[in-house]
Order: sequence, then C-alpha cells, then structure tokens
Amino acid sequence: MLLTHRIRLAVLPVVLSVVLAACGGGASESSAPASPCDTSEDFPRRPIELIVPWAAGGGTDSVARFIGTQLAERLGTQVNVVNRTGGSGVVGHSAIATARPDGTTIGLATVEITMMHWQGLTDLTYEQLTPIGLVNNDPAGVTVRTDAPWGDVSQLLAEAGAQPGAITASGTGRGGIWDLARAGMLLDAGLAPDAIRWVPSEGAALRCRSWWQAGSTSPRRASSRTRR
Repeated sequence: MLLTHRIRLAVLPVVLSVVLAACGGGASESSAPASPCDTSEDFPRRPIELIVPWAAGGGTDSVARFIGTQLAERLGTQVNVVNRTGGSGVVGHSAIATARPDGTTIGLATVEITMMHWQGLTDLTYEQLTPIGLVNNDPAGVTVRTDAPWGDVSQLLAEAGAQPGAITASGTGRGGIWDLARAGMLLDAGLAPDAIRWVPSEGAALRCRSWWQAGSTSPRRASSRTRR
C-alpha cells in the first residue's frame, strides 16, 4: 500500500491588500448624492471591524492582527479582527463586499479574489471592493513534516514522479494560490499537475493543526522560501 505523505507547498507569491466595501468619494456639489462613507473629522466614531477570509492562526490572520493593532493605536478606537471562513475564501470576501459602505468595515483581501469567479464559486470580483493599500507580499515555498523522507524539493518531486498521487498537499481552497502553485511547480518539473494531490482547506493553520493532532511533529522547511 502506498504511504501518503502530507506536505504544505507553494511556488507563487501571494499579495495581501487592505480593502473596504465600495465607498463613494463624497459629494462635491450640493445637488450630488451624499456619500455613505463617514468623512467627518472625528472618524471613526465607533469600533472598526477587520474581516479576514481565512482561519485564525494562519499567515493572513497574523498580518491582519498586526495591522489591527497598529490601526487601533493610530485611530484611537478598537479594531476587531473577525475570521469569516468558508467557500474557499468566498464567505469572507463576500462579507467585506456586502458590508455597510461607511468605512467602518475593512478586510484583508487575498489573491483569491481574482480567481473565485473564474471557478464559478461566486460572481464577486475585485471590482466590488475599494482598495486602501498593499500591505504584504509573500514569496512561496515548500514545507514538510520533520519526519518526511525528502531532504530537498528535488527528492520530493522525484517521488511524486515515481508514485503519482501518493503525496498530498494543502494550505488553501481548491483553485487558490497555493493549489495553482502546486500545479505550476509540477508542470515546470515535467510532471502531471495531479502528481501531488491537493486537499482543500480554509487556511494553513487548520491544515497544520490537523497534522499535529494526528501525531505529526513540527513541520520543517524544505526550501529556502516560506509560505504564508
């Protein structure tokens, strides 16, 4: 029986951007409709909600909590980080897009916002969000368990070629950035895109936690680059 090894991998960069629900720029003429955004000098007048489309404990969540702490200090108000997971990122990104567009709900959008509608998961696109700023850009890499038999990526790929489908990888939803990275890495190595099977998850933290609860040891880095 083939032994299934679980890995966490990616070979593409991921970009995180702070966004908010589409918000008008304010009326410049008295006859123009008023903006739903709070443009008062004492903004914000109540706590801000920062939505994260992925699970707590992962890289996106960590970045969001750092940003939330910094915003709270500078704005003088509470910033609540809320994890809205599900649907390979659809639930959280939709929550950002459909929030009241008054500037008090923001979110950390990931590159999946440009992919989900192409997969038929949602009609939502980046056009339903107002960008505030780019806050994070991660290089990608491969991470494996400490008891994995591979010393480097070339050994991993050699086994994937010798035993297609025996190795599984995870870290995001199907069709997400890390899933595409897996396929791209395999194709670049001359292997079939399913030589390493993808197991969808709602983020790296949940997948790693399931490995550890199953008795695995802490993962080690198999390449010089890390993932979110």
